[in-house]
Amino acid sequence: MSDLDHARELVEMARGDLNALKGMLRLDESQGKLYFSDEVFGFHAQQAAEKCLKAAIASLGGSYPMSHDLMSLVDKLHDLGRDVSDFSNIIDLNPFAVQYRYESLDSDDEELDRTALLSEVQIFFDRIEGMLQ
Repeated sequence: MSDLDHARELVEMARGDLNALKGMLRLDESQGKLYFSDEVFGFHAQQAAEKCLKAAIASLGGSYPMSHDLMSLVDKLHDLGRDVSDFSNIIDLNPFAVQYRYESLDSDDEELDRTALLSEVQIFFDRIEGMLQ
């Protein structure tokens, strides 16, 4: 499989996580309450971002670490010559990869703004998908 084909496959997988976010948001709205926890919502946002970053790296012929650490993926993309200066918000999703899969958010943590997070991940997804065109 070519690097570009692999990158496109990763983007399609990221699309699945993005669609999960959209479905969770719609279900929450239709139920009138939060049906999915912030930890679950944040996990799918992180997964979409991770797969997008790996797709970008693969599209450039790079290899990525088998890691959920978004910072290391952004660093790898930077090393491959891509401008990553506006990826800082995506890196904030790091704790959802592992930490919040096995422990709850603290009660004094702010509730996720799911609409804003979905929008941010969608914009990031669109940018990465555009790189593959």
